[in-house]
Amino acid sequence: MTRATSALDFDLLLVDGNNLLHRTHGAVGPGAQRALFVQLRAALPGVRKIVVFDGHRGAHEGPIERPAGGLEVRYAGGAADDALVALIGEVPWQRRGWTVLVTDDRSLADRARTAGARTQRLDWLVEVLGRGSRRAAGGSLGGGRP
Repeated sequence: MTRATSALDFDLLLVDGNNLLHRTHGAVGPGAQRALFVQLRAALPGVRKIVVFDGHRGAHEGPIERPAGGLEVRYAGGAADDALVALIGEVPWQRRGWTVLVTDDRSLADRARTAGARTQRLDWLVEVLGRGSRRAAGGSLGGGRP
């Protein structure tokens, strides 16, 4: 079961990149990725964000990219699910409750919770990203962060 999160109760956000891009852009191409990176850099300041995509980045490029703003982008080489669960495993057990994985993949969410992380559905992050876009455009955030 997921619970609402606030800026004070997590410090690592893991994102199932392909899952999110299919939901928000209908595709996983480079243009959609760049647009997502801009949104993620602006959202949730002070929170480390790691987005993991399925597959490879490119033959001449490394598997990890850091486009700034507390954002790290990784390419799993295969399916991102195992890489995301492995990232949770790298977090010390007592800190895993401060880790949130965002996905609509039920199996992945179950695995993440079993590993000690919390989960949120894509709707939550889409709302957070929308608020960040309104802030960048000068709009009000209303009630603040989720």
